[in-house]
Amino acid sequence: MPVGIIANVLGVLLGGIVGGAAGEKIPERVKGCVTLISSMSLLGIGITLIAKSASIGVVVLSLILGTVIGELVYLEDRLRGAFSKLNQFMLKSTAPSDEYMSMFLSLLVICCLSGTGIFGALNQGMTGDSSILIAKAVLDFFTVLVFATTLGKFSAVICVPQAIIFFALFFCARAVMPLLSDDMVKNFSGISGIINAATALRVAKIKDFKVLNILPGMVLVFFLTALWGVLF
Repeated sequence: MPVGIIANVLGVLLGGIVGGAAGEKIPERVKGCVTLISSMSLLGIGITLIAKSASIGVVVLSLILGTVIGELVYLEDRLRGAFSKLNQFMLKSTAPSDEYMSMFLSLLVICCLSGTGIFGALNQGMTGDSSILIAKAVLDFFTVLVFATTLGKFSAVICVPQAIIFFALFFCARAVMPLLSDDMVKNFSGISGIINAATALRVAKIKDFKVLNILPGMVLVFFLTALWGVLF
């Protein structure tokens, strides 16, 4: 039973509901402090993951090519538009601001597309170990709660794509994991770390990276690692 995935999804759902209900009851200084702590945590996790890379050259190449692909197909802009329309439909409101959608997409990356979550779902599918995702569930709950004080209860919607992605990885794990070499996993950790670091800078409002445009690199890294092993 995918206990870790269920815990993580519930953590995001409850964080969105509680944070949305709390709203302005939480002082701004507390929101700002927790947001910075979340940014620091993401950056720290990112640095740790980058250090695990088997080949930084593969990671950088995957990052560049993946970003080019993401930019060419307007990946982030398309997702921004889709979630903006969903927000308007669910809340019966006008189109959300760019800052609102930037925060929402950053939260989407943190909850659904981090290396920790993806590896945790695959690992649970293979070994039944839910410890990684349970730890992530706690972090996601507080992160979503803080974001939801600004984004509202709509942030709880993130649990839906998270559940779809994690359950798909869980059920595919036995087919996927045997195909992945140690170097592939390490380089995947590396590019996930860079995405985490970029998300941290975005959350802290230091640099508004279009993080979602980097995501194709998370797929390319597996193929480029295999090619790198053949060539070098």
